[in-house]
Amino acid sequence: MTTTEHPAVTPADLRRYRELSNLSQTAFWGAIGVSQSSGHNYENGAAMPPPVERLVRVHYFAGIPTNASHDELRRIGQMIGSAKSMRRDMKRIEALSSRVAAQAGQVIQQLEGMP
Repeated sequence: MTTTEHPAVTPADLRRYRELSNLSQTAFWGAIGVSQSSGHNYENGAAMPPPVERLVRVHYFAGIPTNASHDELRRIGQMIGSAKSMRRDMKRIEALSSRVAAQAGQVIQQLEGMP
């Protein structure tokens, strides 16, 4: 699996997003299991541990609830699996249609060469 590098979430980003969401520090940070005081520190420039930053990205920026129930997480996993399967199928269809188009071109050339 490949990972994508994302720019760091800045303290200003955190505060701006929380304020635009109309959430208190307690509500914003509590939704991902972080105390209000730690959240306050992150918003004011304290180094945020990578796991906390990932939780912020997943919960708030990607919209995947980290505080979801087991059933909700299972449904999300199924949707992701379905999307991956559909992407795989689309790539197969694309490859197949390219081969069919090439074969059709060859047949057309052969037909055009007939008297």
